[in-house]
Amino acid sequence: LPPAVQVLPAPQPTPAPVRPPTPAPAPAAPPREVIAVGKPTFDVCRFAGRFADGYVIQLSQGAKVNLSYGLIRGVAVGVVAGVPGRTGKVMVIDLVLAPRQGSLRILRLFSDALGLDTLFPSGTAPAEALKALLVGLLEKSPARPAAQREQLLRGEYPRYDSLAAFEAAVYR
Repeated sequence: LPPAVQVLPAPQPTPAPVRPPTPAPAPAAPPREVIAVGKPTFDVCRFAGRFADGYVIQLSQGAKVNLSYGLIRGVAVGVVAGVPGRTGKVMVIDLVLAPRQGSLRILRLFSDALGLDTLFPSGTAPAEALKALLVGLLEKSPARPAAQREQLLRGEYPRYDSLAAFEAAVYR
């Protein structure tokens, strides 16, 4: 008779040492919301229409120019109190253009004189028109917003006590 066979349990692998989970890296501090460096030149303007590749802008001197989406490098938006020559709080929209000959040119629009009626059908609520304008600017141009894109698209705009505070937060 064959000797008795004893069945031994299979050897169990040695468990790996339990390591505490690796903590996720700390989120990086959000970058300062600065669009440009240097002293910019501001041109106050309003919208006067649109064309296939951009907007028709009416400058403060009355001249109308075509502004292609490709020329817009940055968009800064803020609700500002105490803007000289304006009553109450106004929204400021700055369109930072591609630099020419080392100078930074910014087209500045104020909410009380945007000219949204030239861009959207009558009856469009101002808040809807403004949101559609910002969506168009951010989707069709290479512009990067000075504030968080998602906040702007939700209608959450940074607030400033003065135009100087707005500019200090956005430009250096």
